[in-house]
Amino acid sequence: MPDVEHFDPEMTLDQVADLFWQHGADTCGIADVVQATGLSRSSLYATFGGKAQLQAAALGCYLERQSRPEFDALAADERGLPAIAAFFERLVAARCWGEHARWGCLVTNTHATASGRLPEMRQVLDRHHDALRRACAPYLMVSPLPRRDDERFPYLRRKRRP
Repeated sequence: MPDVEHFDPEMTLDQVADLFWQHGADTCGIADVVQATGLSRSSLYATFGGKAQLQAAALGCYLERQSRPEFDALAADERGLPAIAAFFERLVAARCWGEHARWGCLVTNTHATASGRLPEMRQVLDRHHDALRRACAPYLMVSPLPRRDDERFPYLRRKRRP
């Protein structure tokens, strides 16, 4: 008969997502996860499988907790391109100030590491990309291209290289 779980898997995924986000999943071993969660290796393996499955589940948790609310807010914002610009301004601000300052983005960090090529991670990363695309697409499809002198987009004033 299987053991009864004596912990909350969702809370554990929150802890693991924060651990991987702050320190990098590729640099954290199972011993780090055990220390951060207070769970035994056997409980972690029995509940989540191997490290790749645990990392994918933690990345999925991050997507739902961090990304999804922002994507939903972007999709509900009817300002068009200014809404997309504001989305990225909030994203940069969140990475520079506040509780998670200097942690970067777990999604970007996963893309940039070897684990980002694992099938388990690709599924979650693709889900994240699709959600971002769905949130932005309506504005990008109907918004006119900004003019080079539009003050909202100063990067357009830069001289392009040949």
